[in-house]
Amino acid sequence: MSTISCPMADVAERRVMLERHARLHPAFAADDAVKLLFQSLYGIGHLLGSGAEARLGEEMRQTAPGDGALWEPIGGGLARLDLHACRRQGIREEAVFALMRLCESACIRETSRADTVAFLELCLTGTPYAGDAAPVLQALRDNPASLPSHSQAYRAEEAPAYRVILERDARFLLPLLLVYAATPHALCILDGPIASGKSTLAARLEKVIPQLQLVHMDDYCIPFARKTSERLAVPGGNADAERLEEEVLRPLREGRPGRVRRYNPHADAYAPDETVYPDRPILIEGNYCFLPGIRQYAAKTFYLLEKENVTIPRILRRNGRAYLAVFLEKWIPLEEAYREAYGLPAAADVIWEGSD
Repeated sequence: MSTISCPMADVAERRVMLERHARLHPAFAADDAVKLLFQSLYGIGHLLGSGAEARLGEEMRQTAPGDGALWEPIGGGLARLDLHACRRQGIREEAVFALMRLCESACIRETSRADTVAFLELCLTGTPYAGDAAPVLQALRDNPASLPSHSQAYRAEEAPAYRVILERDARFLLPLLLVYAATPHALCILDGPIASGKSTLAARLEKVIPQLQLVHMDDYCIPFARKTSERLAVPGGNADAERLEEEVLRPLREGRPGRVRRYNPHADAYAPDETVYPDRPILIEGNYCFLPGIRQYAAKTFYLLEKENVTIPRILRRNGRAYLAVFLEKWIPLEEAYREAYGLPAAADVIWEGSD
């Protein structure tokens, strides 16, 4: 019995990826098909040993900038991040290495070479590569320590230089990384419905850009003294956009440090000041980022749609059943009124389907 979970949907996905890569890369051959399938299972965690970051930096310095796609999916929830394109678009090796680390933590480890080869054979069955791949697969079977290689023709044509990362990070993190690569001190905003995954995405970005300054809209709900029925009747009135603009956004635009004061509605009190600096990247995430007093300061705006049928389970997991009715009867209607008033999600520069 194979230790690799391989429902036919996974096999079909891999075959689609083989067709895609063959169409986009004319030199794609059997060796390259085997390598792609192998990487779609295990990534390239073997490149994360001792000295890995230094080797990546050296490779990127020697890699010529290129105008190809920044990334392409390879199946299994993974993607190849092209180093030629990274050089052209200003994505630094520290960010690439951090993306590799995130990928490593999510990838499975190879435990049986026989099972691996069996899965690769299944994926290749009926494809144009099945015959030519047989000796390549046999070599992998005979030497369990070996790894697949690209064909000589592919190397000559493509000069492959890439790292494997998670496809979800390619989709959701790279667009933000490109903004900060072009303008290191840019301010971006990330909005979206309740429980769409905004905070999770922001936390992952912080792992890739350690100097990122995160500001959470949850810390800027309106204090009780100002939470009147008239205030809440205004779309987005639940957010203290005025305080955020006065204490953070305006000072940063003027080249001065700002101060973040996290408001705790349960204690009706503010946490001690935290300084934010104008020469560092900043991301404001949460509901109500598109209020005019906030939106006007953003270099680029992002909106994360919720995945179908996940909002209520996420609220239950995060807040418990006791608070579900509060969300359904109060917070979600307020949020919907805000979205309608400010033309969301259409008003965003980038709109994403929901994150996992």
